[in-house]
Amino acid sequence: METNLIPSRDWRNEAQRYGRVSQTLHWMIAALIFVTVGLGLTLGYYQRGSATHDDLILIHKSLGFIILILTIFRLTWFLHSPAPLASPRLQTWERRLAWLVHRFLYFMLFAMPLSGILLSQAAGKSVDIFGLFTLPQLVPFDPAIPPTQRPLLAAGVILHKLVFKITLFVLIGGHLAGVLKHLLIDRDHASIRRMWGR
Repeated sequence: METNLIPSRDWRNEAQRYGRVSQTLHWMIAALIFVTVGLGLTLGYYQRGSATHDDLILIHKSLGFIILILTIFRLTWFLHSPAPLASPRLQTWERRLAWLVHRFLYFMLFAMPLSGILLSQAAGKSVDIFGLFTLPQLVPFDPAIPPTQRPLLAAGVILHKLVFKITLFVLIGGHLAGVLKHLLIDRDHASIRRMWGR
């Protein structure tokens, strides 16, 4: 009988497939990304300072923070249960490309929330998590300095709303294109099942 805190071997990653913990985290993060990105794109349709805009941006920031926490947990889980090996069905160039896309996606799951925090705090706006608590002010802010003279604010805008956003869209598009290739061209359903069910 197993005595550790993990109740089933199915929870752990195996050599050729992800376990239930990794699968759950993957789909939770994926769903949160699409909701958070959707909210971010929707914000421009509402007047700043309106009740709807404020509610949406609160949810947007909160979900971004949750994505950050779940990503940290997922990477920590890999220390306990290493990720599966690359699918033997993939060609060498596909394995290398998949490795790069996954690494950059993990980087973006840190970069987007952190740059969002930078942008908010550099603009003098608090980062409240569902109204339950407020993140500490880590970015220097002086209301006497005009917004056009705040380099950290400019960096937050450029990184969060331009560089990282476009990069994230490209990576998600590349990831989805790879999935569709496996399904529709290669007919390789086994590779897809590595992250879906048992």
